[in-house]
Amino acid sequence: MPTIETILRVRLSAAPRHQPDWIATGLSWRGAACYPTVMLEPAKVNDVVKKAAFAVLKRRAGLRRVFSEPTSDSQGHEALHITIVLEPGGADKISGDMALDTLVGVERALRGASEDRLPIIDFATEDELESSGETES
Repeated sequence: MPTIETILRVRLSAAPRHQPDWIATGLSWRGAACYPTVMLEPAKVNDVVKKAAFAVLKRRAGLRRVFSEPTSDSQGHEALHITIVLEPGGADKISGDMALDTLVGVERALRGASEDRLPIIDFATEDELESSGETES
């Protein structure tokens, strides 16, 4: 005599399956339509980035300021170009681990603030910005 489990398994496998379009196309139910892109205002982005960068760099590298602007990544998706401005000689005081920890900290802080754009982060001193012509205040 078949068990209840066997009967249910047979009935469920024989039942017609209608798959919604989002399953048939390989999308999860949490597709792009469920997640509107959140874009923080530049002042809020700068504040989040400055706090995250300062948490890692502390006073060691002499964090002066942060500025950001919308851009696109190599695939044409919306992104953020973020510049972390350091005191002269500040870059020499940052180890590779500190730089990596700063990048990770900034990305996590932006995600925590619901910013969906990819951060593209540069470190520069005031002198480097002046010589390149990027002196955004």
